[in-house]
Amino acid sequence: MTNRLAALALTVLLVGGVVHTAAGTASESGARTWRFDLPSSARAAVQLDLAQVVPAARPVVERLAGMVAFDDDVAFCRPPAASCSQADSGIGGRWGIHLDRDTTAATFPSNRFLVYHELGHAVWGLLLTPDGHQAFVRAVGAALHGRPCINDLGGPCAVMPELFADEFARYAGGFAVSMSYYCTPPLLDPITFGALVGAPSDGTRGSVLAGLRATSLPDSIIGPVRFTAHGDIRSCAVSVYQIVGGTFRVPDVQSDLQGATLVPQRARCSPAAG
Repeated sequence: MTNRLAALALTVLLVGGVVHTAAGTASESGARTWRFDLPSSARAAVQLDLAQVVPAARPVVERLAGMVAFDDDVAFCRPPAASCSQADSGIGGRWGIHLDRDTTAATFPSNRFLVYHELGHAVWGLLLTPDGHQAFVRAVGAALHGRPCINDLGGPCAVMPELFADEFARYAGGFAVSMSYYCTPPLLDPITFGALVGAPSDGTRGSVLAGLRATSLPDSIIGPVRFTAHGDIRSCAVSVYQIVGGTFRVPDVQSDLQGATLVPQRARCSPAAG
């Protein structure tokens, strides 16, 4: 048995997957199912890539199982993209990830990065809300400190969905640099990016701050809620309720409120900078 086959066999045992020999079959990821319409060798390579996702990113990736299908129908892809990822283009109307032969020919880091990049598009399209998209845009803007985004080849960065897909690939694989056509520079650290995609917090201060930075509530009882990079609230308001009427019978708040009307009044305070 070659080292590659031995590694694959061990991976299948660890993730509880099943290697199939027919196209259009499935393998398990938790309680959900990945769908494949790939030759057996390409399918084995993708299964190994899925098993190599870093632990912090696994809950996010496993949410895609059952919603995503892998195939080699690259006719969906527009040049210069050799592989691509699109809604409603996979088996049974699933999100389709269409991988070319070069991407699935091996499981080197560069091959794996491209698989994760296409998974990143599925995260952007299936798991993130419009508010989540805007949170990513704000996080990128904060990371750039007002400067334009320049890729590793000295040109302008790609559009936001491609930046997100590259950042997701770095996050999911634990990679330091981008290895896609877009050559996106490293923008967000794993904790910050993990908070944006809903990865569970590890309880550290950095993880909590990243979760705060990713929070964006358009309205609440204290008005819109967003936080600075330091965890301070940006928009600041204090809700004050005036009690009108009511009957004092016994010395407790509940009795005071009997028959009373609460009149909300919102007073602004000085928001934190940054």
